[in-house]
Amino acid sequence: MMRILWWTTRFWPDVGGVEVMGAALLAEMESRGHELAVVTGPQLSPDAEQAADGVRPPPGISIHRFPLLSPLAAADPAMLFEIRQEIETLISSFSPDLIHLHTLGPHAALCSWILERKTLPLLVTVQEAMLAELDLGTETLPGRLLRRADRVNCVSRFMADIVLEAVPEIASRCEVIPNSLPTPEPAPSELPFEPPVLLGLGRLVREKGFDLVLQALARILPTFPRTRLILTGDGPERGALEDLARSLKVAHAVTFAGALPPEGVPALLNQVTAAVVPSRCQEAFGLVALQAAQMGRPVIAARRGGLDEIVADRESGLLVEPGKPGSLADGMTAILEHPDFARRLGRQARRIAEKRFAWLQTVNRYHELYTRISKDDRT
Repeated sequence: MMRILWWTTRFWPDVGGVEVMGAALLAEMESRGHELAVVTGPQLSPDAEQAADGVRPPPGISIHRFPLLSPLAAADPAMLFEIRQEIETLISSFSPDLIHLHTLGPHAALCSWILERKTLPLLVTVQEAMLAELDLGTETLPGRLLRRADRVNCVSRFMADIVLEAVPEIASRCEVIPNSLPTPEPAPSELPFEPPVLLGLGRLVREKGFDLVLQALARILPTFPRTRLILTGDGPERGALEDLARSLKVAHAVTFAGALPPEGVPALLNQVTAAVVPSRCQEAFGLVALQAAQMGRPVIAARRGGLDEIVADRESGLLVEPGKPGSLADGMTAILEHPDFARRLGRQARRIAEKRFAWLQTVNRYHELYTRISKDDRT
């Protein structure tokens, strides 16, 4: 088996879709005999450990935190040299067979610097939608890392298209392993329509587009006055969203539920009629859409990034024009006006999730990829 150094910007106990998947995937890899160590940034939330207890990685996985962004932001080369030396000491002690890098952002700069001094196999997983805005030329750091990598994995065909358009010479070393999550424990319940409940789940930041959901809700409430909306998550936009709900006169129909531990998401989805994913940003994948599909919930999603690889329009959900509350309201109306149609979408969403995004399939593919890189390195 292999020793794998997993390098990521954020990790448990900070939670988000990718962090939850990462903890679960590392647990699976450890159960298959791999040894794992994590290099990551400082813990962001002081109370995150309690909130993320249900997705705790195995105790055998060591987590090493470094303030990687601080010396870059402060332009402090002495601190950067010190952190590099600490990570190189960790690498010498752990002696990894592979570095698995999960970012092409600022953290990648230090990884690239270390790889110039150490010959180690490198797997890069591309799961940051901001890649679409990066220069991947031969002289740029992200471009050099992609060309240097022994293998490149993209979490969606959308991301792979971006990578291969900019770096076509890595086509033989590039593949798509979509994100996934373990199958939730509770069985999906019937979609409720008395009253209908819509769910927005994620960080309350402008890029996620929850202001668009409130505007769409204001359009449909005159026709569907019993509709309720739950916004679950926290973030810097919460106050502005609460003010907007009041100004639109929809506050009585909206619950700001705050942050939710990952293990509570399936039970929450079982209480709602549909999930709304109105992202302004180019989603690299869309784990919220997948979580909803796993629970048999139709998804109303913006046609952005990798979301249309999870949501098949009018087959397992509805795709709407991004940034347009009217289009979002039309999607909500289609669900609320036609319960049988909504139920059919939900059933098909679950079937697609089980077939295309099965957790064991994702785990097996990563295991096979690690093994393949190890064999390539030995030959």
